[in-house]
Amino acid sequence: FQASHDSAPGLMAGELKNWSEDSRWRQHLQILLPILAVYLVLALYGIGRQGLWEDEYNSVWRVTASPNAIWKDGHGFLYFALLSLWIQLGTSELVLRSLSVLLGAVAVCLMYALGSTLLNRRAAVFGTILFATSPFLIWYSQEARYITLMLVSTLLAMYAFERAISQQRLRWWLASAAATLLAVFSFLSTLLLPVVQGLYLLWSPSRRPLLRKWIFCQVVVFALFAWWFVNGTHFLPALMKAREQGQQIVSNAEVFPFTGDFNTVRPEVIPYTFFSFSVGFSLGPSPRELHADRSVAPLVAYAPVLVLLLIVYGTVLFSGWLALRRWRDSRMLLLLWVTVPILCVFGIAKMLNIFYDVRYVAMVLPAYVLFLAAGIVRFRKVGIQLLLLGAILAIHGVALANYYFNPRYAREDTRASGQLLESAVRPGDVILVVGSSSSLPHYYKGSVPLVDFGTLDRAGQPLTELLREVSAKRDRIWLVQIRPWQVDRAGEVKAALDDAHNLFEQEHFPGVDVYGYKISE
Repeated sequence: FQASHDSAPGLMAGELKNWSEDSRWRQHLQILLPILAVYLVLALYGIGRQGLWEDEYNSVWRVTASPNAIWKDGHGFLYFALLSLWIQLGTSELVLRSLSVLLGAVAVCLMYALGSTLLNRRAAVFGTILFATSPFLIWYSQEARYITLMLVSTLLAMYAFERAISQQRLRWWLASAAATLLAVFSFLSTLLLPVVQGLYLLWSPSRRPLLRKWIFCQVVVFALFAWWFVNGTHFLPALMKAREQGQQIVSNAEVFPFTGDFNTVRPEVIPYTFFSFSVGFSLGPSPRELHADRSVAPLVAYAPVLVLLLIVYGTVLFSGWLALRRWRDSRMLLLLWVTVPILCVFGIAKMLNIFYDVRYVAMVLPAYVLFLAAGIVRFRKVGIQLLLLGAILAIHGVALANYYFNPRYAREDTRASGQLLESAVRPGDVILVVGSSSSLPHYYKGSVPLVDFGTLDRAGQPLTELLREVSAKRDRIWLVQIRPWQVDRAGEVKAALDDAHNLFEQEHFPGVDVYGYKISE
């Protein structure tokens, strides 16, 4: 009787602890599930409306044309390995993109967990709401590419890192190393996450003693990554081959694709990165407008909108910087997380004259959103918090409405243009594609050949003679322009065809222009 009496308080304490933990889980789920439902609605709405564009087609091609070489992809093989399994369910736009939606849903859950750890519950709720409705996240959730996987692995790596340094348990150090390795295999630029973590530990005197354990984990991660990079990717073999042949690499085109004037990196890409994190690619000037004209002209028409966005987001970000004085450690971690990847990727792109794209630094988005959330919760009055949250959500709503319904912001519609060509061309025609040509054959199945202008050997030949050779012994020539600034920024091809032949038909789809010319004798 005495033994059972003595054990009763311990038993009751254990039951209370379990009840308390169950209650907390229910509270978290009651908060998270509605946010997750909103994300799923936004991410699935109209997911198959737009056809696959160039990068998405390249994803499908990787896993179908050479599935055994997936692990050698220099971007990071993990997404393509998952897609090779997922594609067994089907090859429609809905099926292909739904993998990104599933990964995005996991990212939303991790965002809530990380926000609760670094800040507090209210900031985590606001941050998760902003993240789940982010036009940037929704855009990439409807794309068959690796961005949402990159976000999942980034959030997992940073969450495991925070748990490791706060609890200092072996399981969390192992989890941190494993999550970092997953991030690296998701996309190469996530190699900057360990740099962020290392700088944070160096900065914090209280965390500095943990450097030894952290370095040991990173040595293991780097060893596995280095083995894959040397044996798996094409970068190192290309460099070695160039050196063996005594070639001087001027444009780095043999090692890094997408080089040249089109990819000239300018400082303006840094503020544009934060603009994209805020409103995605469907508010203000569209990416096509910015690519086609790299002056300030595309910005002038949207000046009022841009000023409004600068005021709203600038105010909330500044408030977030002030608010994070309460969470001093978190402020430095978030600051490093925001700045280091962007500056490093910009510096590498500038040094090697390779393409800079916002998606290469997508791992910064969660930290940026947490800055916004901290800025909102800094105000004590709930009314002001809801007003700021509502203002940003309203901006998200406008951007998403543009994305869903405004063709100006849609991806290049090679599906509609391919269907037009199949019905309009006839034997004796030729189709000349200027710009991005890889995704068009996915939809166009006609017998008339496609000629990629970018692959023609000009060899100093005048453009008029080159076009005459392409159209020789042909009755009609069809010009298809898809992202033409990549090879013909000045529009010289269309101008030459206008001068030489008779235009009899033209159709315009989002991002794709189709012109039919009757060849003059």
